[in-house]
Amino acid sequence: MDTSKLEDTAAQTIAGFALTNANYETAITLLKEQFGQPQKNINAHMRALMELPAPKNDAVSLRKYGDYLESHVRSLECLGQNTRDV
Repeated sequence: MDTSKLEDTAAQTIAGFALTNANYETAITLLKEQFGQPQKNINAHMRALMELPAPKNDAVSLRKYGDYLESHVRSLECLGQNTRDV
């Protein structure tokens, strides 16, 4: 179970588990119970997209903007939102 991507409360939720396959389903269930509020997650991603600052006119800023944008779009797609017709 790779916990390197978890932060703050999510990491704390499963902090006591040994990193084994046997604990994977239990950890996923706990995370879904705590964070499995799809509409709140959708709203958070939409808000983040609307508040995303405009990039500056340089390659680093444009790439960072594109990465953040793509990350939120992929997350919305995972939550069942159609992002192709927008």
